[in-house]
Amino acid sequence: MKNFTFTFTRETSALGSKQLSCYWRQLLILSLFIATTVLTGFKLSAQNLPGIAPVQTPIGGFGVDGDAYANTPTPAYLNVGDWFYDSTLYPGTGRGLFTGGSVTDPTRTFFLQDNWLQNTDLTIFTGRNKINDHPNTYTWGPGSSPNKNEIQNAAAHFTYGAPGLGGSATDLWCLFAGDRMVTNGSSYIDFEFLQKSLTMTGTTSGGFTSAGINGGRTIGDVLVTIEFVQGGGAASVVIRKWQAVGTGYEYVVQANSLFVGKIFMTNNTAVTTVPFDAYGGNTYEVNQWAEGAINLTQVLGVGLDPCYSISTLFVRTRSSGSSDQSELKDFPGAPIQLDLGLIPPAPSVTTGERCGPGAVSFNATGCNQAGSVLKWYASATSLTPLYTGNPYNVEITTTTSFWVSCTNAAGCEGPRTQITRTVNPIPVLVVTNPAGTCAPSTVDLTAAAITAGSTLYGGTLSYWTDAAATVPLANPNAVTASGIYYIKAVTTPGCVDIKPVTVTVNSIVPGVIAGSQTLCAPFDPVAFTSTTPGSGGGTITYQWQMSTTSASAGFANIGGATLATYDAGA
Repeated sequence: MKNFTFTFTRETSALGSKQLSCYWRQLLILSLFIATTVLTGFKLSAQNLPGIAPVQTPIGGFGVDGDAYANTPTPAYLNVGDWFYDSTLYPGTGRGLFTGGSVTDPTRTFFLQDNWLQNTDLTIFTGRNKINDHPNTYTWGPGSSPNKNEIQNAAAHFTYGAPGLGGSATDLWCLFAGDRMVTNGSSYIDFEFLQKSLTMTGTTSGGFTSAGINGGRTIGDVLVTIEFVQGGGAASVVIRKWQAVGTGYEYVVQANSLFVGKIFMTNNTAVTTVPFDAYGGNTYEVNQWAEGAINLTQVLGVGLDPCYSISTLFVRTRSSGSSDQSELKDFPGAPIQLDLGLIPPAPSVTTGERCGPGAVSFNATGCNQAGSVLKWYASATSLTPLYTGNPYNVEITTTTSFWVSCTNAAGCEGPRTQITRTVNPIPVLVVTNPAGTCAPSTVDLTAAAITAGSTLYGGTLSYWTDAAATVPLANPNAVTASGIYYIKAVTTPGCVDIKPVTVTVNSIVPGVIAGSQTLCAPFDPVAFTSTTPGSGGGTITYQWQMSTTSASAGFANIGGATLATYDAGA
């Protein structure tokens, strides 16, 4: 037998001090309230109901057999899970909820351990409190309780049904167990699950504060009680629901015929060894330990709102089970704030943007539970989804918002998250090619006239030598060579437009003139002819000039001399 070392905080003056250090949060929820229920009422036709609860965890389902270990007793429970797993002593495919002294899934499993030595128990009900009393009237403090009402260990685990074992994936189950100090006399252990919070007040003594609005509880809360009657050899389970009765509210026993196959309950029928402290040892005598499983979804009714939530689990003992007037006695720890909910959280999204109209892919995360789906809506209040699934691909022309929610397999839809895609305008470049020039003159591409008429949306301009705008133009304000260059407009969000611009810089090469002459007056020179025109781009025009003072200076235009040939005349 393996020994498990559990980490507990035993009774001190701090609230919640008896809770396991793995104290859980964010459980899967259902609006249920399993509370202290006594024998007054719901009696199963077979009060002791062993069997296999068809649940997802532990692996193999949960064996309600009065034994603490998976895969035993054989052959009925071979390959069936339980609270603990020991591969050496009990090999098989069934697994446990506790492994190596730690909780396999701390988000769903709860374990409480109380001080059991006389006069060392710091959490005893100190008033004459009853199960139907308003919880705000309950008081607590240090003290002791009769041995038959002393509880040391209690456990609960929440899980969904396993379809492979005949369960429903949308049904929430609670597995529970508890012990008692002695086996003579009747003992009653209550598991109370509340839809609203119930918390302790005070440090070394005090009371309770309930957020329940129907007599301190909420209609539909449920009470489950393990009953060991008159030291008998078989424990039984009783279930009640909180209902309006007359002018008030009270727990009402539910008929057993409603829950066939939805409730399992039994006690240990042989000495049971456990890997934790049990009243100073590690064994339970016959009828000292009991365990059970309840399908909370079905117990609450088929028409249950799938989005109900469960807030608090309260484990305690009572003096008797046959009367609503039985007194509350001991509790192993402060009411556990489960913060459980079937309501899926709002999905996580990332906003984004694009340049101009086009296709957009909207994505959301955080909807990962098996069977859950994302639903996309046009507004925060739209009733009909636009799309179900992920991602949502759609064409948009302007900045657009959608809302997305997560709906779980049970049909409970969570809150919506807004996601927005911003459509940023693309700059529009209008480029006018600059006029050609002759070298050594240059062209200024940064001149405002070149991009006049453009719509830049606050963007900036840059100048490049290639169409992809990867090679910058070194001197855009003084371009010396003809060619095609590129102007790029970029806005702050990164939207781009690139347009070409043509630059013409003509190089000048002097022409050659034939007909040079030296004459004496009077004379009639031969006509002058431009035999090799000057080179350069564009159309060639002519203008003859003359100088009467020098061959290199003093030239002036000759009127009308604009042809390739000039005849000076006599």
